[in-house]
Amino acid sequence: MPTEEELKRYYEVVWKAKNFQDMMIVKTLMYTGVRVSELISIKLVDIDFHYCQIRINKGKGSKDRIVPFPQTFKELLAMHADSMKKKQAAYLFESSWKK
Repeated sequence: MPTEEELKRYYEVVWKAKNFQDMMIVKTLMYTGVRVSELISIKLVDIDFHYCQIRINKGKGSKDRIVPFPQTFKELLAMHADSMKKKQAAYLFESSWKK
């Protein structure tokens, strides 16, 4: 588990890069404890803002689970999810690279 000082340094580096999606990736990893492989599989429909939780489908060991996120993260996560919906994305995080 990273210390408060380590988290602060992570946030500073990401914030200086001025990349909102990168910041959201780091914050989502830190606030939920999900694995990177789980993070990239989160669909927008998997997020329950009412109960502040995310459904992880086929996580480690191919098991489904529910992970909570703090109420303080809800608004920021909702803003990111809304921006992804406007892009007609299915996933919480999608690459901007052309295929």
